[in-house]
Amino acid sequence: GLVDPNSASLSLVNEAQYLLVNTASIFHLSQQIPLREGTDPADDLHGDQMTRRFRANLVIDSKIPFQEEEWNELFIGCLHFKVSGKCTRCQIICINQTTGEKKKEIFQTLASNREGKVTFGMYLLNSSCSSYPSLLTVGSEIYYTTAETKED
Repeated sequence: GLVDPNSASLSLVNEAQYLLVNTASIFHLSQQIPLREGTDPADDLHGDQMTRRFRANLVIDSKIPFQEEEWNELFIGCLHFKVSGKCTRCQIICINQTTGEKKKEIFQTLASNREGKVTFGMYLLNSSCSSYPSLLTVGSEIYYTTAETKED
């Protein structure tokens, strides 16, 4: 039988089944981070190294920073996801996932630019009702709805 997506159990995760981040949001954040004296601008606070700090299992490439925060649901290929909220961040995003080096600027920049709690990324819940296995693939089209989207 089908599993009710609202009662889906979680295993080995903190808050949700999936965590989505947007490369445009990461790039925007990286441009706000003040550089330390003598720091190379091409260091690990940019590009793929920066993306790895957020430990998401879905990374989208949008043109608009923080666009994902307006979404209620999204479709990736034939899979349907409900957005269940923003991801509240802790100091772990300060740690380079390869070297273990800690740089507090990321968390400080997020804290100064976000309202309320330090958040980055969106939690998703798989709401697909198909009994057929589905795969997410790189390059899949993404469709989404927002609170302003009108249903016919």
